[in-house]
Amino acid sequence: MQGVQGWTTPRVVALCAAVAAVVSVATTLVVLRVTADDAVALPAVGVPTGVTSPVAVTGGARLDLPALFGQVSDGVVRIETTACVLGGAGTGFLVGPDLVVTAAHVVEGAHAILLRRDDGTEAEARVVGLDSVHDVALVRSSKRLDGHVFRFAAAEPAVGSDVAALGYPLDGPLVPVRRTVTGTGQSLDVSGPAASAGPDQVVRDLIRVDGGFEGGDSGGPLLAADGSVVGFVEGRSLADKNTGYAVSALQAAPLVARWRKLTTTVDVADVCDAPVGPPQSRVVVRDASGPGPGAVVADFYGTYASAINSGRYAEAWGLLTTNARAGQTLEQWSAAERSSQIFDVAVRQVSVVAPGADPTTAAASPSAPAGSSPTRTPGGTTTPATPAPPVVTPGEGGALRAVVDFSSTQEDRLGPGGQTCSRWRVTYTLLRADGQWRIDRTLLAEGYPQPC
Repeated sequence: MQGVQGWTTPRVVALCAAVAAVVSVATTLVVLRVTADDAVALPAVGVPTGVTSPVAVTGGARLDLPALFGQVSDGVVRIETTACVLGGAGTGFLVGPDLVVTAAHVVEGAHAILLRRDDGTEAEARVVGLDSVHDVALVRSSKRLDGHVFRFAAAEPAVGSDVAALGYPLDGPLVPVRRTVTGTGQSLDVSGPAASAGPDQVVRDLIRVDGGFEGGDSGGPLLAADGSVVGFVEGRSLADKNTGYAVSALQAAPLVARWRKLTTTVDVADVCDAPVGPPQSRVVVRDASGPGPGAVVADFYGTYASAINSGRYAEAWGLLTTNARAGQTLEQWSAAERSSQIFDVAVRQVSVVAPGADPTTAAASPSAPAGSSPTRTPGGTTTPATPAPPVVTPGEGGALRAVVDFSSTQEDRLGPGGQTCSRWRVTYTLLRADGQWRIDRTLLAEGYPQPC
């Protein structure tokens, strides 16, 4: 691809806010590594050279952060990737019903890309266009995503103006923050020693703001008071944690306009044998089973799928019985699961196979009706409401049988029939022993898996 380069320099002075935190360590998927000091290339027009503090501006709309967030938040998505060294997470925003803009370093090298929202919406995505020099990428969702569609601003934000940054920091929910623009036309030197980094490289025309960003924020939109996108999060300076940078919309808009017309996708995956997902991937499981212990299965399966997605294969392995392991070793099973990302999970049916030695009775699950309402007879008397039947949850030695629908992405060499995205319907038999549910048997429904 023309104009595509990776961030490979070894000296770190500014670190991208790219992706979710590595367990107990730092952030990163593809790290933007910047050398030396941040350099001012072209100050904003009308601003004296050397000015670094906010310059007061007059006029223009006042930024109402809560109101703006309420209007546009459903157009922002969390992006999770599977990659060679470690998957990660960043942020993106809709520019069409199935098109999402993000920073290139969020998806560069990805073997699989998932889009998630706090409401449980999930979809697979593929890269349509990527330019590492300007750190811009456009990805296409496998399905339509209803939500706010953003537009790019036609001008740079004024120095001193307030902007809103929306992102998914540190594996948390979507949050808005207020920032003030302290510079435009900024440049960052991202070159390293000639022996390892090749030619010098400078990222130009960045927007500088008066606050840093966290892991997971990268690619999130930077918005003017009217909701237009003036840029999107690039990273923060390690030299000054209270300084952040954003890719300018003026640089991104022409690239996105060209890419959105394409019907093809780009393979951005690095070559490796064992890609893994982000360390803190969270799988949301919907319980659509009606009255019964569906919530128990949803909770268990969310734990199991999240462990697989995050590359915590030993944890997921521990949720299988000896029977389910089918004579495989952990290493063999993990090799088959690598690159897999499970999403769009729903529990369809659950039945109690064996109550177990110590069944417990709980209140009706959230999906169960609360019972019939009181009714008044023509004579004026009231018939008491019929209470909802109790939910029986098997205890030690008990068993459940559950039909679960889910989708998964995987490398073509590991996918059924070479599929990179598959839709599954599996019946699981779960056994409870030593206070823990485990998968004991699986039965694939006829006609599955199907391509997404």
